[in-house]
Amino acid sequence: MTSGVLRFERDIGLLSNIRMGVEVGVGLAFLTGRRLSLPFEEPIPPAPRSSISAADRGRTAGVLDLLELPVEVVPPEEWPTVQASRTEMVEWPVFGQMVCVCDGDVDTSDQQLLDFANGRTRFVRPPQSDAPVVAVHGRPLSFYSYFFFAQPALRRQLHAVIRGVRPRRPYVEVAAKIATGLGQFNALHLRRSDLTIGIPAYGEVTPEDVARNVASILPTDELLLVCSEVDRADPLFDPLRARFRRLVFANDLILSDHRGDFFSLPRHEDNA
Repeated sequence: MTSGVLRFERDIGLLSNIRMGVEVGVGLAFLTGRRLSLPFEEPIPPAPRSSISAADRGRTAGVLDLLELPVEVVPPEEWPTVQASRTEMVEWPVFGQMVCVCDGDVDTSDQQLLDFANGRTRFVRPPQSDAPVVAVHGRPLSFYSYFFFAQPALRRQLHAVIRGVRPRRPYVEVAAKIATGLGQFNALHLRRSDLTIGIPAYGEVTPEDVARNVASILPTDELLLVCSEVDRADPLFDPLRARFRRLVFANDLILSDHRGDFFSLPRHEDNA
């Protein structure tokens, strides 16, 4: 069994942000040879707008409900005991502003490293400690390919491990069934609720802007699958409908055509 524990905070965002943090945590657990501990008992926050009625959502999902992790983890029920162990604290405030240098023989003056850093000036290394628990404090929001700098052999090995963070089999099987039924299609993820509040410039992008930009990239005579938290009846989609003859909404497919499959999943709320 892996010795020692790496305790990680979870990102404060929603599912995509949390998954990014989990991937970085998995990478560090692999590099340090430690078991990964996260607040697995905490549910993943819901979507800004729910497409599922409260009566139908069932239990909220946590990270381990939805994702397989390719490293040993500390189960939530074990953490209170582990927490009493001697702990070394590591402060990494914002992961996206740092570079984790994975190879011990790479100096921070290395030109490849500086090119990879792209202006970032804080370099850290996977924590090495004899403490039973290493607790990393900070916001773990970064793409793992942007955070970890490693020489080719280690990078390939590290990325292969992190790619093992994937949805559990029941969710993959339902997704594959839906995709197979669609045949060939293009997909658009259109997120408009919370982002337009937090980033004013996003709110200035009009529905016509969206449709014109998408139509300049994707063939308008091919099936377009729209993934969005906005209801399909919203005027946001009118310009898209005017350009794309074959428009399908992911929520309709999942909650109507494949309703039985979806609600038979272990978790069937927004994050699922």
